Amino acid sequence: MDRPLLFEIVITNGCNKRCPYCDINFERGFIKNEVVDNFIKSIRNYDGELGGIHINFFGGEPLLGKQHIDHVLKSLEEIKTKITYSLVTNGWLIDDFIIERIYKYDIKVDISIDTINNDVLKENKHIKEIASREKTSVNYIFVPGQMSNIEETAAVMNGIGFENINIIPVYTTMSWNNENIKILAKKINQFIKISKSKNIGYFKYDRGFSRERQFILDVGGEIYQDVDSDIRLQKQYNIIPEFLKKKVENEMYLGNINYQNLNEIICGYDESVIYNLLKEFELEIGKQKEYKKIDKIIDYFSIMTKAKDR
Repeated sequence: MDRPLLFEIVITNGCNKRCPYCDINFERGFIKNEVVDNFIKSIRNYDGELGGIHINFFGGEPLLGKQHIDHVLKSLEEIKTKITYSLVTNGWLIDDFIIERIYKYDIKVDISIDTINNDVLKENKHIKEIASREKTSVNYIFVPGQMSNIEETAAVMNGIGFENINIIPVYTTMSWNNENIKILAKKINQFIKISKSKNIGYFKYDRGFSRERQFILDVGGEIYQDVDSDIRLQKQYNIIPEFLKKKVENEMYLGNINYQNLNEIICGYDESVIYNLLKEFELEIGKQKEYKKIDKIIDYFSIMTKAKDR
């Protein structure tokens, strides 16, 4: 098992916010204690045989279940295997407790902000304490028809001192059209002119393999194989046809941590299954002309930003 493993742990499908573009099934609740305990036990059982582990705490809003995050962090402190952590959060629940653990365990933090509302940046003063860290990033999500506060948000981010910002047009909606795609280009241009961030990155709806073998641990203990683009989590998005959603759910499932040992589950990892699903995803997304236009915009600004940095 010398190839690195990446586990995306879904702490909860619940969330303290209701972003209109988010299709998470909020009714599935929190990860069960036995799931967390069985996962920790499994990692310990194979300590020394693993080629490195990365754990990403995900949701919903994972900080709603910060006691589970803390349990994982403390329980894996003494293992020999190199282990790293990351967290994807909307930022509202970052507090002294979380700040302490971010620094103690060197957790990479991605704070998701959208172009609808930037209140969390103004109201949660704890965010400023981690903003300038190399391992803190803002995922700035551009929502079609909701991009009027770009200049204000850029100014707020400058004041907080974020060094790393990722621009992400929301790909989970079909409401992009020629008019708001033109606005997207204008608003991205305005943002990068105002922003003082040293590192501005861009997200495209790319598909590809990571060096790690990636898995999702869901709230009920179900483990799915996956890739960096979270193909399985995106099965709910309305840009994906129903037949492909069902296929993803069935073919990505590997087992359940409550009833099987970790080695047995991850040995079922099959890149050919992922590769074939990726091809089908690309075929379906390729039918959406709007997304091709968005990708061209992202390519343009990515090249422009790199040229500016030279």
